[in-house]
Amino acid sequence: MERKKSNLPKPSISVSPAAQVPWGERVSITCSNSAELSGGTFILGKTRGLLGGTKKSSATSGMFSIPKMDFDDDGLYECQYEKNISEKTFSSSPSDSVRLSVTVTFPKPSISMNPVGKVTWGEDAGITCSISTQNLGGTFILLKTPGSFKETQSLSNGSANFSIPNVGFVDGGSYLCLYEKMGFSSEPSDSVRLSNILSNYSVTRRLLFVICFVIVLQVVQL
Repeated sequence: MERKKSNLPKPSISVSPAAQVPWGERVSITCSNSAELSGGTFILGKTRGLLGGTKKSSATSGMFSIPKMDFDDDGLYECQYEKNISEKTFSSSPSDSVRLSVTVTFPKPSISMNPVGKVTWGEDAGITCSISTQNLGGTFILLKTPGSFKETQSLSNGSANFSIPNVGFVDGGSYLCLYEKMGFSSEPSDSVRLSNILSNYSVTRRLLFVICFVIVLQVVQL
């Protein structure tokens, strides 16, 4: 069938609910024409990517849906209108373009420590980062302030466990979690504070050491 350019009016294009689409959400694109035109075909095209989208319409509009917005769907879209008249296909010029952009928002992760708060010097401590999200995968980052401590761990069943073996005084401080996926980051979690304490045995041993040291000094001075 012969295809010709024509004086068909340029269609309009609109997006619902918005052009900024959360990852995994549904979005609809509507192509429409003036009231006197019906019975043609709307074609939805995407720049920099393949989109096999056509919509035959007996009315003056056609709706296209993207059920789950993904990064491949990010880009510019435009409509074109075609109508067959006397075995000839006439095409309008493309509509203005609209840009669909993927947005990613993660919930704030939570953090917990075992044991809670004060940890005896030389014992082990564990910190758990968790997040309630339907997105699988991703990475947790554990940070400590003050200091440059940073550890990463892949997400497993919504959480990641970090171990701090043989806790020393350098491990004291505030810890917080970040969640990352696909280059997007969550806001930081609340912080938990790790404080070191000496056991009674350690205190007694250190005190005896000091006493012995003082006695030795006194003997040497005699």
